[in-house]
Amino acid sequence: MLLRFQLVSLSLICMSNDKANLLPAKTGSGPVMAMREDVNSGSFTAITGVVLIVDDDVLVGELLADVLHDLGLRTALARTCAEARVIANDRPLSAIVTDLNLPDGNGLDLLDELLTTPAMQRRGALITGAENPTMARPVLPKPFRLEQVAALMRSLLEKG
Repeated sequence: MLLRFQLVSLSLICMSNDKANLLPAKTGSGPVMAMREDVNSGSFTAITGVVLIVDDDVLVGELLADVLHDLGLRTALARTCAEARVIANDRPLSAIVTDLNLPDGNGLDLLDELLTTPAMQRRGALITGAENPTMARPVLPKPFRLEQVAALMRSLLEKG
């Protein structure tokens, strides 16, 4: 009985989390990405581009997208460097937050590749579970707290 209740509760939570606009983790041959187009009245309502989140861990990517959505930001999710390149070529970006270790490359190299304009060069950050990382970019440590995400986005988006 308890197990059944937990399963029912889990399915209700999944249905109520407004994941209809998030694509499943695996699709055919195209990029796996998700867009959050509906923007709540959050802290960053004047930001016009999309924050690209690159993380091969589906749960981390979707959690971060939900947090940024609650802050009033639009997001796009990619699971690999290749998918991130497709998204970056397809739409204007406000910032990029990427995992350091990705299946097809390194997040730091990806930031250097995609953030080429002077205004965007300082709008990239890394997500990593490494202890005491020494990076040339801002770092969001795993596991992260909501306040850390808000502070990171504030610092990234105020630069320019």
